[in-house]
Amino acid sequence: MDELTADELRNRMARTNTNSFRISQNCGGAEMLLHVGPLIPAAWWVSVEDEIQLKTNRMPLPEPIWGRLLVDTGAAGIAIDEAVAGELNLKRAGETIVHGIGGDGSLNRYEARLILPVLTVLGEKMHLAIPMKAWGSPKIRENHDKYDLKAPDGASLRVIGVIGRQFLQFVSLSYDGLNGKFDIFIDQSIQYPKNVE
Repeated sequence: MDELTADELRNRMARTNTNSFRISQNCGGAEMLLHVGPLIPAAWWVSVEDEIQLKTNRMPLPEPIWGRLLVDTGAAGIAIDEAVAGELNLKRAGETIVHGIGGDGSLNRYEARLILPVLTVLGEKMHLAIPMKAWGSPKIRENHDKYDLKAPDGASLRVIGVIGRQFLQFVSLSYDGLNGKFDIFIDQSIQYPKNVE
């Protein structure tokens, strides 16, 4: 996974005329995929509006926070770890009611950019920057860090959020549990998502 600085990221982000993108993950075997679930590389970054405001006020722009998102077909929206929202100094943009196995609850909502490293249909690397209204979920990273989970290359998994059906509505997901692999084919319309409130 390419962990880019804010300046490098700005130079590589693009909206293209490409019709689709791909994220392919080899989890290092079926056991690893079973143990940790489908995770994709990603970063959270400040919203475009926050970036403009910081630059206007000549304040430092925080670096994107890189890690991985858990793909969760049971989640309606997209969640950012509350600690990550705090590190980026994101402003609370309201709250949302969520429904889950544990019952109903209220979570903070944040406006941020989700950065996804993808491949184009031609195999070119690029980064999609997608504006999101993400739910703030406490302790996602902390709960995963305590297990000291590692990627096949030995790097920390650093789970920084959850990506659900708000994203999955734009993709075709191929999950090969027997071989510990999955592919996500993303339609270009992901660049203009409908936010789940």
